[in-house]
Amino acid sequence: MEKQCLEALRKKRRELDYSQEYVAGKLGITQKAYSDIENEKTTLKDGIRLKLSKILDLNPDDLCPISNSCSHIYKAKNEEFIKLLKKNKIEIPKHLL
Repeated sequence: MEKQCLEALRKKRRELDYSQEYVAGKLGITQKAYSDIENEKTTLKDGIRLKLSKILDLNPDDLCPISNSCSHIYKAKNEEFIKLLKKNKIEIPKHLL
């Protein structure tokens, strides 16, 4: 996960006044395993990411996909690419928008 995502995760957990132990228990993992997620020592698996997003009331995309890249980065790049295509009058099939 990228540092920005980890900070958002930790911030949201603290805003809700949840301990690492509490969140870990809800996830069915140890506090150490959860700590490793927040400290970027392990990859956040999809199943855990989805559960975590529900526990913390976050969009799963806010917690970064398994590829360890935040989705907002790709979204911004896609938007730039679409603008470039439109600027150059290259037709984009509607099903790809």
